[in-house]
Amino acid sequence: MTSQLYSLIKCVGLRQPGVLYIRNRQHSLLRRTFQTATLCYNKEDKMLDKSHIRADFVFEELGGKEKDRQTFLQAINMYKRHAAPYYRGHVEFIMAAMARMQEFGVHKDMEVYKEMLHIFPKGVMVAETMWQAEMWHYPKQSICCIEVLDEMNVNGVMPDEEIGAIVVAAFGARSRPMRKYRRMMYWLPKFRNLNPYPVPEKLPMDLRELAILALKRMAPDLENEVTVCEAEEFDTADDKTFVASAQSPQQQVLLAEHSEKEPIFVEGGFTTWLGDKSLTYFVLRADPKPDMKKGKDEEEELFNWDLFYGKEEPKQVARVPTIHEQEDGIVLAMGITGTSSKDSLASWIKFLQRTNHTLANIPVVFRLKTMQGGLPAMQEETATPPVVHKPEL
Repeated sequence: MTSQLYSLIKCVGLRQPGVLYIRNRQHSLLRRTFQTATLCYNKEDKMLDKSHIRADFVFEELGGKEKDRQTFLQAINMYKRHAAPYYRGHVEFIMAAMARMQEFGVHKDMEVYKEMLHIFPKGVMVAETMWQAEMWHYPKQSICCIEVLDEMNVNGVMPDEEIGAIVVAAFGARSRPMRKYRRMMYWLPKFRNLNPYPVPEKLPMDLRELAILALKRMAPDLENEVTVCEAEEFDTADDKTFVASAQSPQQQVLLAEHSEKEPIFVEGGFTTWLGDKSLTYFVLRADPKPDMKKGKDEEEELFNWDLFYGKEEPKQVARVPTIHEQEDGIVLAMGITGTSSKDSLASWIKFLQRTNHTLANIPVVFRLKTMQGGLPAMQEETATPPVVHKPEL
């Protein structure tokens, strides 16, 4: 349209998506169409984001299928097939896909991250100069790529050289996403091998296997034995669940030497983590023995010695405490149950009586706490053993 032929008098408005009506000098109505890449209208003339609709539409089409890795990759391929060759709305689709990764169980799959990064167009957003790289060339797409790399970092997925090649092809070697990738490649290998007791990358889904793994990691005694039983083996058990117990032969000796007049305590629940999974464990503890007194600190007496007139103080042979005898108490056993209820803990005590016969004559006190804040939920001070009932002394 040139200024010699037309002069814009009045814009009638957007009556249809992508259509503009104007009047020329002869007052005739002209219809002009244009592209609408990001905005669209529904029947109620409400403005909506077309890219978000497209991103959600792909996953809604596959809503009836099972949410697994194959379905997630099928959604990515469906978007590539419909959005090619320009891939409009690819940022919104990647953000929508990242929000559903944990739902589909692919948040730790490196191949899925590679397929998502392949959506970025190649060679279009490459920063050609230093100023473009520092001034966030294509900032929306760069931030989206950094979000994908951050998601890998949170889920413990270490990128490889192929991911670096994808980032270079999409944004260039001097871009901000490539800077993020280099930092991850420098720090993640160091952090990955920092833990002397590493957790397996693929944790078992069975709670019993997770309980065995957690008890083995927490027990410092190498002779520690972890056994699992079902609460259904005991007639008085109302809670039908599993019981995992960890106890070493040295702890059995300590429990056998414990006086029947002094109670022992079931304390918990305490929280332990295996990767991104948490478990609640309980401790069977006794009060410390009177002879377990803290000796003098050698560092305090380092400069308080006399070379010429010092007198040697008489010393007595002290019993060396075991690794289970701590200053705050003696750890006799550790256990994890499926429901962490008081009834399941009573089944745990009955299970320990099979290998610790003196436990049937010792009063047991339950000191259970809530999971949040450590506030006492119930504290049984009647010292009632599971089988033999005795008052607390």
